[in-house]
Amino acid sequence: MSAILHGVRSLPLTTTLRGRLYESTAKTVLESKYPGLILCSVGRAGDRGVDLLGEFKDIEFLVQCKSSPSKAPGGLWRELIGACDPMYNSHDGTRLIQHPEMKTTYNNRVSKSGDQNTKKMLALLVSPLPMTSQAHAEFSSSKIPLIHCILPLSKVRLKEDGELEASAGKIRSIIANSMAEKILKMIEKS
Repeated sequence: MSAILHGVRSLPLTTTLRGRLYESTAKTVLESKYPGLILCSVGRAGDRGVDLLGEFKDIEFLVQCKSSPSKAPGGLWRELIGACDPMYNSHDGTRLIQHPEMKTTYNNRVSKSGDQNTKKMLALLVSPLPMTSQAHAEFSSSKIPLIHCILPLSKVRLKEDGELEASAGKIRSIIANSMAEKILKMIEKS
């Protein structure tokens, strides 16, 4: 997190900065909870709302972090599902989001038939509060493997040297839809 915040002094804690802190906290917490999970930040123009890309045991992860202090609405799931579909099913089968630090080459061709050479994918939404009932219906009925990770907002403080510091936080709960549960069971077996 210090790389993001290095040199940040006396700036107001804007929505953008709070979001970047939350993304960094989510990355740190998820990687420490799941050793071997590698996440890279991709938040930039054209990222389709995806904040982190990652991989773990041949499973690709898309992570969207929302630091909103309200329950996660159904629109967040529709946004994440929309990010997954074109990314993995583009008209010519190429990845639309790439990151140079990932072990996997994200611009490799992907089989549309879902053959054994195609990696499995999980989409995670990390937010500080549970879902609304509408969101839960969208989440549960999706054919995309989805996981909701509830990570409370970090406490942010200004250190004596003027740098911002966010507490790491702990995951409150993780819920997976039926499609994600199938993939998680495969991970447990390997």
